[in-house]
Amino acid sequence: MKMNETRVLLNSIVGLPIWSLRRSHGSFFLAELGALRKIDTFSARNLAEDRKTVGRRVEIGQWSLLVENCAWRIEAAGEVTSHLDEDHPHMQ
Repeated sequence: MKMNETRVLLNSIVGLPIWSLRRSHGSFFLAELGALRKIDTFSARNLAEDRKTVGRRVEIGQWSLLVENCAWRIEAAGEVTSHLDEDHPHMQ
């Protein structure tokens, strides 16, 4: 993707409300933006008992933005509510 195309794409999500945040590992997180596109249920396997466990419901937005390996901050009403160098209590 060319730089100009990337800029246009990113500008299209600026200002959209983030309605779901899921922490990944470390300071990484996944944000869901835009209209609700679908709801998925992911099952997991309990390796100790070798059986499937009940799935986890995940709502997926029109846009999913994975933030990793960069400095970041989240602002609401002009105040920083969460940033890279904290324990991220507001993301819960």
